[in-house]
Amino acid sequence: MINKHVFEKITGLKPNNDVLNVLNNFPYNQYSQNNIKLSLSTISKITNLAEMVSNHETSFFRDFEVYQILKNMILRNKMKIWSAGCSYGQEAYSLAMLHESNSKLENFNIYASDISKKAVMTAIKGNYSIYRKDEQKRIKMFLPNLSKKLKKNNLNNLQITIPNKIKDKINFFQHNLLTSPPLKKFDLIMCRNVLIYMNKEARELVFKNLELAIKPMGWLVMGSADPKPPKPWKMFSINNSIFWQYQNS
Repeated sequence: MINKHVFEKITGLKPNNDVLNVLNNFPYNQYSQNNIKLSLSTISKITNLAEMVSNHETSFFRDFEVYQILKNMILRNKMKIWSAGCSYGQEAYSLAMLHESNSKLENFNIYASDISKKAVMTAIKGNYSIYRKDEQKRIKMFLPNLSKKLKKNNLNNLQITIPNKIKDKINFFQHNLLTSPPLKKFDLIMCRNVLIYMNKEARELVFKNLELAIKPMGWLVMGSADPKPPKPWKMFSINNSIFWQYQNS
């Protein structure tokens, strides 16, 4: 099916029936699978359909051990960080709040992107209602001073409104990981639980783009179910958490 091929080619994701129904009305059916000509506006519309198949499951300080290692061993002064596939922004804000809580860390530049325009706009607003007890516990452990100031609503959900001084540390934007990286020379890239939803061809392209974006000896953090990156990424197991370092000078 040409509709399925086009969507997978642009997003790397498998379309569901709802997406295919929308794609049936797009103006490219006259082209063969190997000769598809699309306007930039059509490509943008197809990219935005990724919202219908993307899983935006995320949380603050997701995977406690990973953030403990980041805090104690990885994060340092003058770091350039990319949250690639940032979903609704909790990951990027977790990093920014770690930076804010440590007076020894300076000159952090955090960039956060997602293929979903809706997800990015939600992240920019920075309003969250936390109902899961484990997530509330992680926030209290990492940010004890902040957690004392937070209030709960009548459903016992923890209410978080990200302050402007935290928002100012992050540059949120829409970006497709199958296209060239927005910037280069990142010290740390967080790309967690994104590639598990992509096909093999898309995964290979994303890894190439991550290589273009990372500094030599820079770090990559992925989800436990994500595919392993190819050489020259080298795996490090630290306290049962996996980190990848780009060892190509």
